[in-house]
Formats: sequence, structure tokens, C-alpha cells
Amino acid sequence: MALSEFGNAAQLLGKFDDSSPQSAFDILCSHAQQVSEASRRRAAEMQTNFEAPLKEMTRTVKSVQHVMNDRAAALSLQVQTKAELDAKKTKAELDAKKVKVAKLRGTPAIKQEKIREAEKEQAEAEERLHMSKLAYDTLVARMTEELNRFQKERAANMHKLLCDFALAQAHHVAENAKAWSGLLQDMRQPPQI
Repeated sequence: MALSEFGNAAQLLGKFDDSSPQSAFDILCSHAQQVSEASRRRAAEMQTNFEAPLKEMTRTVKSVQHVMNDRAAALSLQVQTKAELDAKKTKAELDAKKVKVAKLRGTPAIKQEKIREAEKEQAEAEERLHMSKLAYDTLVARMTEELNRFQKERAANMHKLLCDFALAQAHHVAENAKAWSGLLQDMRQPPQI
């Protein structure tokens, strides 16, 4: 906008002189308006192509962060509560099985079958405790993997967006350089009187 106003001011200034400066001011005005129009178009393109996607990406990331935090907190609470309950229940059950095995071993004339059965129950309780820990660890690993995948996708999208932005900036600079070099060429030509 300022460049366009500068070009218009140069053109008005040139109207006060009817020699070669007027022609130079007209040329300057023309090229300044070209550069101004290109800059205006570029600003609109950048807003459409980069600003909106960046804002959307930021909103998405914030939303995912909130959801992941909420989900993690809820999952943590649920898993912790379940684990505490299961641990108490399983630990109590395991302790009871250990006591039962110890009593059976300490009792004379008990059949070996009863001791084996109690040992089997103890082993099953230990296995349930181990499996619940394994399930929790698997869930944590899966969440970590999903979060890493999401972050990689977002990083790839951001990389592409920034590359496109750099390319667009390079094109814009080339357009401006072309317009200003055109002005230089026009100004170097001898004035027509």
C-alpha cells in the first residue's frame, strides 16, 4: 500500500515538470504500482496458503494435547485404581495361597495332591498379577507409540508447509527483483524528447 502511494506521489510530482524527470517519475510510478500489486497479491496468497493452515495446525495440536492429557489422566486414574484393587485382591489372594501351602506342608499326613493343588493356585495368582502388570505396560507402550506417530505426522506436515513457504517467498522476491530491474533498465534508456 505504501509503495503504491509512493508511486502515485512520484507521478504527481512528475506532472509539475515537463522534461525528462516527468518521464522518469511516470516510469517509477508504473513500476512501483506493479511491485505494490504483486505484494498485495502475495500477502493474500500467504494468508490463504500459510496463515490459515498454521492456525489450524496449532488448534489441532492444542486440541490433541488436551485430549491426550485428559485421556492420560483418566486412564492413569482408572489403571491405578484397578491396579490398587487388583493388587490388594491378588496380593491378599496370593498371601492366602502362600499361607495355605505353608500350612499344608507343615501338616503331617497331608496328601501331596493337596499341596500340589495349593501350589498350583499360588502359581495362578502370581500369573494373574504378572499379566495385569504386563497389560498395563502394553497399554503405556501403545499410547507412547501412537503419540510418537502423531508427532512424526505433524512434523512432516510442518516441514512441507515451511518448505512451501520458503519457495513462495523466493518467488515473491524474484518477482520484486524483476520489477525493480525493469525500472532500472527503463531509467537507463535515454529520455525521448
